[in-house]
Amino acid sequence: MEHIWMLETIKNAKCRILLSGYHADKDDLYDDYLLPYGWKSRELIKIVKSSQRKEERDIASEWIWFNYDIPDEGGME
Repeated sequence: MEHIWMLETIKNAKCRILLSGYHADKDDLYDDYLLPYGWKSRELIKIVKSSQRKEERDIASEWIWFNYDIPDEGGME
């Protein structure tokens, strides 16, 4: 609920905002709330979830969502 309140509050913000978090495989909350308002997103890195006790561990993708233009350099591709 707090995430939805935050997204509703910032989706039309005039200041620069950058959020980071894990991306859901489908129906991502941040994508659903922010991308229709001109926000962009990029995957930063894939990391192995280390807290799992199974043989083959899941991979998580760290993403950023931002409402301004940033260059396509600096290892963000």
